[in-house]
Amino acid sequence: MPKKLVDAETRRRRVLDDRQRTIGVDAEGLDRQVQEKRTRQEEQQRARREEEAVWASSWELVTERAERKAEAIRQRQLTYRMELWEQIEAKQKEARAGASDTSDASDAQAAAGFDAGFGQSHR
Repeated sequence: MPKKLVDAETRRRRVLDDRQRTIGVDAEGLDRQVQEKRTRQEEQQRARREEEAVWASSWELVTERAERKAEAIRQRQLTYRMELWEQIEAKQKEARAGASDTSDASDAQAAAGFDAGFGQSHR
């Protein structure tokens, strides 16, 4: 085969092969496009990280506020329970004091009745 024909065939294969074709390719333009794409992706990632940071700080604020609110509710419940317990103790104390006044008299009556009844039955 003549050399011109081999060169033409080789050239034809190079032109038709997408992977090896370099004839007519703007290498600087392609490099610029690749760099622009990388820059755009980096900016998108940076923007995403900033947005995530904003969301994270917002979430922290919401969580902190909810915890403070829950603690305030727990404190109010504790105060209410303590006040209720004090009221119950005060009423129990009043009931015991009133019962002890009447119980002293009723205890004396019961003892007298017992003695009288015991004395009658065991004479």
